[in-house]
Amino acid sequence: MKLRLALPLTLLVAALPLYAAKKPEKPSKAETAKTDGASQGWFDWRGPLQTGVSLEKGLPDKVDAKSPLWTADFPGQSAPVIANGKLYIMGYLGEGPDLQEGLACFDAETGKMLWKQLFNDFLSDVVYLRYANSSPTIDPETGNVFIQNSSGIFASFSPDGKLL
Repeated sequence: MKLRLALPLTLLVAALPLYAAKKPEKPSKAETAKTDGASQGWFDWRGPLQTGVSLEKGLPDKVDAKSPLWTADFPGQSAPVIANGKLYIMGYLGEGPDLQEGLACFDAETGKMLWKQLFNDFLSDVVYLRYANSSPTIDPETGNVFIQNSSGIFASFSPDGKLL
């Protein structure tokens, strides 16, 4: 059965700019510290300051959630994170004993899946669409992505998908 991811990824791709708020005239030290790393992006599920507010300028006031930039067939309830033009999101594929959970990386502009890393789900009672998956996070200095899945596996990947 192929499921189409409709809600979390599509809405974030379409609505991420809605998190924007008026940026203060002069950025605070916290804002500067969070954006001075080697990577640029939305590294954590609540954004650069953990407030759900974007520091970007010139974002649209409104977006049409019915006309997303792109959609992907990678179901899950994770909040995506973005770094250097790549969108990372937790999700799952398969059913029953073949179910796997992991991380997928998409080109943030086109929606093309660049890579995915999946782990077998050995907790057979997990119902993935009932609650949120954990969200990945990105180290702004290295660009490495960190996840913890529903089975408790903690893993890190390089930006190009190499398991670290």
